[in-house]
Amino acid sequence: MRKWLLAFITVLVLNAGLPTFAQSNTEAWQVADRILDNLGGREPWASARSLYVREKAFPAGIEGPLVAEFWRDLETPVYRSLIVGPSIRRETRWSKNSGWVNRDGVRTEMSADAIRSEISGWRQEPYVMYHKLALHDSSLHLVMANNNRLEIFDGEGGALLCWFVVDASGAPLRWGNVFDGEINEHVYGPLRNFGPIRMPAWGTSTTGSWRFEYQDVVPMAKPLDLRP
Repeated sequence: MRKWLLAFITVLVLNAGLPTFAQSNTEAWQVADRILDNLGGREPWASARSLYVREKAFPAGIEGPLVAEFWRDLETPVYRSLIVGPSIRRETRWSKNSGWVNRDGVRTEMSADAIRSEISGWRQEPYVMYHKLALHDSSLHLVMANNNRLEIFDGEGGALLCWFVVDASGAPLRWGNVFDGEINEHVYGPLRNFGPIRMPAWGTSTTGSWRFEYQDVVPMAKPLDLRP
């Protein structure tokens, strides 16, 4: 009797058009697909194993502009960056088990805690998320928080990884996450073409700490290899 009553109530809810958790997840995946449509389609993001990004950057408190280059593996936490400007040269490399930062010729090994923190941030990055969304990664749980805010969780009932605010077509206007206990959010400009994909022409953190213009974005089919 109880099972029959539960089934009957579920049918009433569905017929009434009221949202359920499962329906919300389905709608959210549709929004995710529209985001990918705006960024060049699912195929180039699904087939990319790593990504190269070059930015013209304007960080707060540092003489600029800087040339900031980033290499990221999209499936395994492996990362390299090279940031060069009038008064700074900083290279960072890390993977699961080791990492280092070379700032103006002084190399410092990264602690295990620092690497774990970086890996946590990597899992929430928009580029990694585009790849996972393109693969329809079943480990993600997607929910629409309102009409234009897509929230992505680490599984149903898991931690919030990040969110996207989109326009009516699904183009991303903002991306954000919570990192080291603070909200980290970026506002994006209009999209432009970079080979097979599209990305915002520019972006800026809502705190003003990092403003950038994309110079090049290259998806690559091979995993990132940090060997010299």
